[in-house]
Amino acid sequence: MSGSSERSVVAVSIPGNEIDPLLKDLNEKKQNFRKNVVSLAAELNDVRRRLASREQLRQEAETRARSLEEEIDKLHHNWRRNTSKFKPRQALLRSTSRNWMLLYHS
Repeated sequence: MSGSSERSVVAVSIPGNEIDPLLKDLNEKKQNFRKNVVSLAAELNDVRRRLASREQLRQEAETRARSLEEEIDKLHHNWRRNTSKFKPRQALLRSTSRNWMLLYHS
């Protein structure tokens, strides 16, 4: 034998009347296999489409959440700023009201 591989072919004798049913069965199996492949490809495409849709929804939800967080931060900042403006006024009002109470009750 040389360095290349040699294959031996074995001849099998199958009567002619048995070949047709075997070919028909093989052809049916091939057709079923193709249908299954097409069906699986369609299912894969559907799953990919749904996954892409969910990913888009997730990204939109994250964007909306960031926007709401920014809005909450702004509102909180404004609230603190306004509260700090009113603290001196509240202290002045308390002091003034105490003075009036003292004057009124004396």
